[in-house]
Amino acid sequence: MRSVLPDTGSPRSPKPARRSSRQAAEPPGRRGPRPAATAGKRPCRCRGLALGLLAAWVAAAALAAAAAAHELGVMQVFASFQQSGAYQIDLQVAEEHLAPGQGGGPAHPTRYGRIEGLGGSDDERRLGRFLSDLIDGTTIAFDGRPVEPRVAYVSDPARGSRAAGRSLRGMAPSIAGRAAELPGMPASPRRYRLRLAGWIPGGARSFTFTSALKTPRYPLVLAVEGDETSLWKWVDGQRTSPPFALPARVVPPTSRAVALRSLRLGFDGVLPRGTAAVLFVLAVFLLAGGVAPLLVQLAAFTLGQAAGLALALRGAVAFSPAVAEPAMALAIVYLAVENLVRRRPSSWRAVPLLAFGFLFGMAGPDAASIAAPSPAGGWSLGAAIAGWSLGALAAESTVLAAAFLLIGLPFRHQLWYRGRVVVPASCLIALVGLYWTLERLLS
Repeated sequence: MRSVLPDTGSPRSPKPARRSSRQAAEPPGRRGPRPAATAGKRPCRCRGLALGLLAAWVAAAALAAAAAAHELGVMQVFASFQQSGAYQIDLQVAEEHLAPGQGGGPAHPTRYGRIEGLGGSDDERRLGRFLSDLIDGTTIAFDGRPVEPRVAYVSDPARGSRAAGRSLRGMAPSIAGRAAELPGMPASPRRYRLRLAGWIPGGARSFTFTSALKTPRYPLVLAVEGDETSLWKWVDGQRTSPPFALPARVVPPTSRAVALRSLRLGFDGVLPRGTAAVLFVLAVFLLAGGVAPLLVQLAAFTLGQAAGLALALRGAVAFSPAVAEPAMALAIVYLAVENLVRRRPSSWRAVPLLAFGFLFGMAGPDAASIAAPSPAGGWSLGAAIAGWSLGALAAESTVLAAAFLLIGLPFRHQLWYRGRVVVPASCLIALVGLYWTLERLLS
């Protein structure tokens, strides 16, 4: 017997809806429109990844810099030579290489004197004694002869990796912030810098550096003004560095060369270029009673010139040309008028000649052409002054000798000598001096 039951059928999955051609072409992972809330998530993840990679790069660069600084040792030496004849040696000490408490305490006077800029500072209390001992053990020599530099402390702490991070904050604050906050970043090491400066001796050919610091070795960096590259040398501790050949453009001349050059400049300043000096000497000659008084007056004038030139080269006294040039012209007028008023020179005539010589020496020559731009400049100041004074004296003696041989010797005993030679010549010199005075005052 067949039972009749309701046919429930087998479970069937519903028929898939027919897809349009546009939906069929679309990849399965991109069916339907993307929600607006998730549209910007991928760019944010990319930006974060870029910032993280850049922060890691900054940290790696900082760590590499710190490692390189560590390999340089406790001290680095940087020497530079200028075309003006000056030298500068910087000693940079890394605090991270020093033992705890090494060199603590106040600084003491070194063999070059006290260290300028160090007294009373926190750095003196930290490493004052060590820095003083470092300077005492430092020797700077040219051609094997030590020199005495000026020593100063330059506050120049190194900021290490955190400084590298801070330097990027203006461009990407988030990158710099991540780099500075990384736990592996080293602490900022402190640097102490001492500067030794002076002038290269005239005619020097080589430079050497010696340090008594107990260190395996240290780098010596040598730079010359005008060169695009510098020279690196590794020097063993407590040993003298290999000689460094100095180029001619940074070496001042020797004292002998300075004296010869100044001698020529002193002569040229009177003959043929020194018209004022020639008129001044002729005014002295016209009233001279004889050879001996003339030589005394000329010596007083030359001595005043040397003193004025010495002060001008040292920069102790300086006259403006607007004041000095009219004063020199008035000095010529004074002597010419004195020749008209007096028949014989007074016994004290050497005193005003000494003062006039001081004025001519201080304002007449070009100090920049006689010595270096600086007060010392590696030049021998004494040789420059002596050479120029002797050159000027030789030229003035030439003028006096010519005047004496041509006019004084054959005619000075004649009755008409004063009326026909002294008075007209003195009037002419006075007029020229007045003209120069007015011209310089009006200009």
